[in-house]
Amino acid sequence: MKRLVPILFTFLFTLFASAKDKPNILWLITDNCNLDFGCFGRQGVHTPHLDQLAVQGVRYPRVFSTAPVCAPSRSAFMTGMYQTSVNLHHFPDHRDDGFRLPEGIRPLTHRLKDAGYLTGSIKKMGEQVVGSGKLDLNFVNEGKIFESTKWDEIKKGKWVAIAYTLLTDTSAVLIGIFGRLILTKAGDAPDFILGNMGEDLLALVLAQVMPTFVIGVYVAAVLSAVMSTVDSLLVVASSAITRDFYQKIFNPKINEDLLVSLSKKVTLVLAVLSLGVALLVSFLSPTRTVFWFVIFGWSGIAATFCPVIILSLFYEDFSERGAIASMVTGFLCVPFFKFIVPGFAIDGPYVDKLDVMFPSVYIAILVGLLTSAYVRN
Repeated sequence: MKRLVPILFTFLFTLFASAKDKPNILWLITDNCNLDFGCFGRQGVHTPHLDQLAVQGVRYPRVFSTAPVCAPSRSAFMTGMYQTSVNLHHFPDHRDDGFRLPEGIRPLTHRLKDAGYLTGSIKKMGEQVVGSGKLDLNFVNEGKIFESTKWDEIKKGKWVAIAYTLLTDTSAVLIGIFGRLILTKAGDAPDFILGNMGEDLLALVLAQVMPTFVIGVYVAAVLSAVMSTVDSLLVVASSAITRDFYQKIFNPKINEDLLVSLSKKVTLVLAVLSLGVALLVSFLSPTRTVFWFVIFGWSGIAATFCPVIILSLFYEDFSERGAIASMVTGFLCVPFFKFIVPGFAIDGPYVDKLDVMFPSVYIAILVGLLTSAYVRN
C-alpha cells in the first residue's frame, strides 16, 4: 500500500497538469459596433480590457462578415457554413417557420460539447448582469444551443467534469496496478502472463472477478468502440485528402457531387491500405501489438507538434522556418531513437528505457530555437 500512495499522487498531479492543455474559450459577441475600439485606433473610445486582449493576442484588421445583417451573420459563424449553402441567408428569418439545419450541419457549441467542453451564453455572474444572452439564429435547433446562461452553473459543471475524469482515469490506473498484484508474483515475466505490454490485463482481470455474461458485454463494447473509432478516423483522413488537400490546392471549383464521389474512393483506398498494413505487420512482426502502434504514432504526433506549440506560446521570436525545422526534426527523431539508437553499444539501453519522447521533443525545441535565431540574425 505504501507503494501505491506515491504512484497515485504522481498520477493525480499529471492529470491536473494535463487538464490545462485544453484551453478555455471566451467568445465575445457585439452588435453593430464596427471597429469602435481603442485597439483599432478609434479616438475617444475607452476599451481598456479589450485593448489588453488585443495586445496579448492577434488582431484581424481585414476580417469581414459573410452577411450584411444580424441573424444570417450569426447563423454563419455558429455553423461554420456560408449562409447561402445551408439556406440561412433570408431576412426576415426562418425562426417562425420551423426551419431546421440540413442533416450533418450542427452548431459549433454542440461540436465543442463533443470535445469535452461545457458551453454557456453567460448573462449573469453572481448578481451582476454581463450579457443579454441574445441568439437570434436563423434556424430552429435540435435541443439547446448552450448548456447554461449562468456562470455559477458552469463552475459547478467544471467540478462534475473533473470528478468524472478522476473516476475514469484513476480506475484505469488502479485496474492495471491491482491486475499486476492479482495475476503476477515476484520474479514473473509480466509480458508472458499479461500479454505484450500488458494488453491482455483487463480481460484477464475480468475473467477472475466477473461472470461470463459481463465478459461478453465487455468484449462487445470494446469491439464497438474500436469499429466506431476506425470509421471516424477513416472519414477524417478522407476529408483531409479530398477537401483540405485536393480541393483547396488543386481544384477549388470542383463540383460537390464529384468531391463526394472522390471522397468515397479515397475512403475505400485508405481502408484497403490500412488492412494491408495490419496484415503485413501481423506476419512480419507478430509481437508488436495494436497498443505498440498507438503509442508509437502518438509519440510521432507529440514530437512533431508539441515543440511548435510550446515555442509559439513562450518564444516571441519564433519564426516560420523555425517551426518547419522543429516539426521535421521531431518527426524524424522518433523513428531514429526508436529503431537506430537502441542498437548503440553504450547509450541504447538507457534511451530504450527513457523512451523516445523526451529526446525527440528536446531536440525539436532546440532546433526550432536555433533556426529562428539564425533567421533573425
